[in-house]
Amino acid sequence: MKEGTIQSLKGKVVVVTGASRGIGRATALYFAKEGAKVVGAARSTDQLETLVQEICKNGGEATWVGIDITKPEDSQRMVKEALDRYGAIDVLVNNAGVGWVAPVTEHPLEQWHRVIDTDLNGVFYAIKAVLPSMIERKAGHIINISSVNGKRAGANWGAYVPTKFALTGLGDMVQLEVKEQRIKVTTVYVGGVATGFRDSFDRRYVRAPQPPQPGAPPPDPRLTVDDVAECIVSCAQMGLSPTSVLTEVTLNSWGLIR
Repeated sequence: MKEGTIQSLKGKVVVVTGASRGIGRATALYFAKEGAKVVGAARSTDQLETLVQEICKNGGEATWVGIDITKPEDSQRMVKEALDRYGAIDVLVNNAGVGWVAPVTEHPLEQWHRVIDTDLNGVFYAIKAVLPSMIERKAGHIINISSVNGKRAGANWGAYVPTKFALTGLGDMVQLEVKEQRIKVTTVYVGGVATGFRDSFDRRYVRAPQPPQPGAPPPDPRLTVDDVAECIVSCAQMGLSPTSVLTEVTLNSWGLIR
């Protein structure tokens, strides 16, 4: 393979957390289209079954694992089942996440802990579970899905902002620990996606993405889940030279550029 070319994902094993809906589901479908064997993980097992059926119907290969990402033993089971079935894990996409919006003075403590347990602790559990097998093979790619709120804080986002900032440090730390084994760690910062992520939020505290100036593309200021999925898959396909690693990517919507 020439340096700088696109790497084939055919036959690669990809684990995607939060795969039952939104960005995770779209990402699983895109990896499958590229020939990867997909392991979808989430709590909503009925939606995971539908995802796997769709992938297999279109000639792909996939399986699912029902997990609660806030439980370390579930991440261990997720990795074990993937290894037992396929023998290796080439890519781990840490996509599962939740959020809550309210000013600090009104933010419920249970929501603060829920977001940290899912968006930060859950990522740590999954990385801790998958790394031994990657280190043994001296190969692997961990892709952590963060937010533009991990680069520049937004008001009223409670634990969401500090957890996304923390993902940067976690990714950088892990990369330093595994660089000798040539394991790659990439953080993807995403902003303004048209999903149901905000549906349960108090609308008083959510800043909607603002449309661009007249005539500026695209007509919808928000990213689609397909936009994000293509970006994630492209990160895994990057045919960089042996001395290069893609440590971070920012994918923003027009409405959130400021």
